[in-house]
Amino acid sequence: MCYKGKCLYCIEVETGALIYAILNVMCSALGTVMSIGTLIYINVMYHEVVHKADLEGNEQLMEGALIFGLAANIVMPILIVSCSIAFGFAVCLIVGLCKRNANYVKAFYIYGLLKMMLAVPAAFYMALQIGGPQGLLLLFGCTIYSMILMMIRMTYKKFENEVAYNTFSNPLTVVSKY
Repeated sequence: MCYKGKCLYCIEVETGALIYAILNVMCSALGTVMSIGTLIYINVMYHEVVHKADLEGNEQLMEGALIFGLAANIVMPILIVSCSIAFGFAVCLIVGLCKRNANYVKAFYIYGLLKMMLAVPAAFYMALQIGGPQGLLLLFGCTIYSMILMMIRMTYKKFENEVAYNTFSNPLTVVSKY
């Protein structure tokens, strides 16, 4: 919870945003690497199963392996691209926080809002259709992420105000926004 420039009532919002950005970079990088590794593993196992089914003449195993291989080779690249995009925006957030650049932080904020626009309907769908704790857990995650986005927004607004204040207080000083 952020209040008057403080996160959790004790640390500055920039520090909280930087902690989140570092954790986000680590998790998205790990997700990308694990997705690539999983895709490689699935394809190696797929070829072994197909080869075994071909030698045994097992058509049912061959058909199941082909369907699984096709599905995995469609889903996993999408996951790799998603994790890579998340990694790119997390790096953008870190750069923006270190340089105190409002534009980089705002780019991550807009990305986060777009992600929430996709996650919230999915969470409600899971909660209402599937039931159980999965949908409620996803809704809880959306709530936590919206609080993080509030912290990111406060940070970028603070950076924008610093640039405006520096320009206003000394009009002869040229302050770069980049």
